[in-house]
Amino acid sequence: MSSYVAKKVAVKKAEGMLAPLLDSDDESSVGSDDSDAGSKEETVKRSPMEKLKSLAVYSGLGGAVAVSAGAMIISPATAVFVMGGLCIGNVPY
Repeated sequence: MSSYVAKKVAVKKAEGMLAPLLDSDDESSVGSDDSDAGSKEETVKRSPMEKLKSLAVYSGLGGAVAVSAGAMIISPATAVFVMGGLCIGNVPY
């Protein structure tokens, strides 16, 4: 008898936890494109100082890639390949 009660309580708790995730009253607007502000993308205008900082970062990364590739060509050692690979691998981030 106690396992039946425990199972019933567990099911009730699970339903309570899933209720916020299941939005049953808004199913008709799932495919509509005329939603509120959720579908509009806002672009943030960057200041000239932010543009200058990102230009400096990208220039530094580009220079580091060039130097790493040059070091790999000039001195093909394992340590150079590892360090150059780490430098090149960090460019997209």
